Amino acid sequence: MPIPSESLSGLKLNDGWEVIEKLSKHPGATGGSFSCGYKVKNNKNVAYLKALDFSEAFKDPDPPRRLQILTEAYNFERDLLLKCKSNHLTKIVTPVTDGSIDVQGFPIGIGKVYYIIFDLADGDIRKIRDTFQKIDLAFSFRALHNTAVGLEQLHRSGIAHQDLKPSNIMGFKEVYKVGDLGRSSDINKPFWYDRIQFPGDRNYSPLEQYYGFHFSNDFNEKYASDMYLFGSLFYFFFSGLSASQVLLEKARRLGISIVSDFDADIPEWERAFSETLVDLSKSLKSLLAKDRVDDIILLVKYLCHPDPRKRGFPKNIATQNQQYSFIRFISKLDIFAKEAELGII
Repeated sequence: MPIPSESLSGLKLNDGWEVIEKLSKHPGATGGSFSCGYKVKNNKNVAYLKALDFSEAFKDPDPPRRLQILTEAYNFERDLLLKCKSNHLTKIVTPVTDGSIDVQGFPIGIGKVYYIIFDLADGDIRKIRDTFQKIDLAFSFRALHNTAVGLEQLHRSGIAHQDLKPSNIMGFKEVYKVGDLGRSSDINKPFWYDRIQFPGDRNYSPLEQYYGFHFSNDFNEKYASDMYLFGSLFYFFFSGLSASQVLLEKARRLGISIVSDFDADIPEWERAFSETLVDLSKSLKSLLAKDRVDDIILLVKYLCHPDPRKRGFPKNIATQNQQYSFIRFISKLDIFAKEAELGII
């Protein structure tokens, strides 16, 4: 049966936008499980519309409670996006506008669709990566650099993304921005997402979330998770998989499994992680000079260490100063991107 958010094609919205067509998901994409995407037009401007409705709530045993949860989630994401926009976060996908529409043919209340309109991207980095015949270093390192900038902007605004993955990083004419804050956390505005074990996609989640391990009561746990998710992108660009997929498969082959005591198990996970770095190094050797391969492997080690307490640059850890800052990573990746763009890496 059709649902309201999938029935917008051809409609005119309240603020002059016309819905042109529904956009299909790119094969392999994991984002947008709870929404539909459309191409929309306003005069000569073409944009992307994210639509969601709450019709599923009426199938719930407690519809009012479910409606409340869905409404709060929508408002929380919308407020976060507006915060990013007002703070001028240049590497975050921020909205053009938002609103709602009542879709005809559905019962009153059920047919209401809420939407947020964004600039139309060329695609996410998974889709863009698939257009290349071989690994494009300039694209890979510039996308990594821009993403690190975006995460640093979020963290400086007190926001942790929590669900960073290839389908949530969008390309706009060779500029890459972090999108989809639907599972993000705000240090100044607690939300129920903050308490769930896996706020993002389990295929990308860091090891500590599988154990339900907490090393502090502050927001640093979430920043440490973002650092791991960012490091996972190196595996994506150069192996096509996430850090967690690679690590869990390596652990399976070594006979390592998730038991119950994170601290007791961590030496075994460190061993598995070291082996994934060896494999990643082999993949990079055909693409880069040895000194650059060593540089990148070191960055991935700092970013994706299985123990969240050991993530970050050693100098930051030693001084207990902004351990989960991306500043040093941004500087390194800008150099790599410029070298790749000049063909000298």
